[in-house]
Amino acid sequence: MAMNVSEMELLSIVFVLLSPFFVVSVDANGLSSRSFQGFYNLQEIQCSGENLPPDSDLLGIVLYSVKPSLLLAAANLRKQECSTSSSYIACHLDTADTRKSKVKALVDDLTEGQSRVFGCNISAFVDGTRMTSFSWFITVHHISEYTTSF
Repeated sequence: MAMNVSEMELLSIVFVLLSPFFVVSVDANGLSSRSFQGFYNLQEIQCSGENLPPDSDLLGIVLYSVKPSLLLAAANLRKQECSTSSSYIACHLDTADTRKSKVKALVDDLTEGQSRVFGCNISAFVDGTRMTSFSWFITVHHISEYTTSF
């Protein structure tokens, strides 16, 4: 596990400290979940800037679990670096179009009836001048293998 906790913690602290200077938006949803390759008990979470305005230039992506509070990945697009906390997390950093950058995580530890909330923050320049932070949350549920129909 190639995670440098101090860098990830520092990125989170900087994000919180600079938050008053950002315009925060929650209008375009960049966080999604789905079954991974058809496996009912394996959920894939993805955070991406693809739905952001076309003039957005992404600086960073942070993916985390709300409860328990756990930082899953922190991507710095300027340095082309991504730190992760697990082997079930992947980062795709697109240098040609930063909006196509994404962080994915697999959730395999939810039991029947259990759910967990995940969050994603993306910081970006919009219009080339305005620093903006986009934040989304999603609740991921364990999907039952069996469905009942009458």
